[in-house]
Amino acid sequence: MPTLEHIAMVADRFGQRLNGLAYLTIERSEATDSLRQVSGESGTRIKCELARKLDTQLLEIGIFAMPRFQDTTTGAAIRLYRVGTEAAHIADVILHPSQQTDISFAEIITKAKGKANWAP
Repeated sequence: MPTLEHIAMVADRFGQRLNGLAYLTIERSEATDSLRQVSGESGTRIKCELARKLDTQLLEIGIFAMPRFQDTTTGAAIRLYRVGTEAAHIADVILHPSQQTDISFAEIITKAKGKANWAP
């Protein structure tokens, strides 16, 4: 059974792959393959509990997954975002609708339509 240390190693591998990028799109199977490599257990699958632990571990190193690993199954694509980047902000605004984030969402849409200056 993979340990929390194995999960941390997988999260760190994704952190290294992000290396200065705001986001990275992966196949969920990449996480499974990586977990199998670090744990030495070729039959390991990322089910609900391991997926939850991986989501948590990624957050601890400043990365969030959308959709979350725990909300996906084999074959899914997952986008990893580095917290604090503009890409993460956009994803967060879309993921968490509210009257407050509607303001940011409207600004993003306005910029995307070319009706605003992208400079701060």
